Amino acid sequence: MTLDKLLEKHDLTVYRLAQRTKGRLSRTQIYNLVNKELSRIEFETLDVLITETRKLTGAPITIQDILSYRG
Repeated sequence: MTLDKLLEKHDLTVYRLAQRTKGRLSRTQIYNLVNKELSRIEFETLDVLITETRKLTGAPITIQDILSYRG
């Protein structure tokens, strides 16, 4: 999970992102993602994160900006 780096890069807060999701994701959910305290993530959650961070930043955010694979 690299959401923390994405938020930092674009000077975004968990609070602002949570507000932007309009109840679809809570601050607690986003904090858990940022702090890597979840063992799985739903596709719908990824969709909301990508869509809303794109809108907030104007950047072409992709799944690779939120997740990384270490094999």
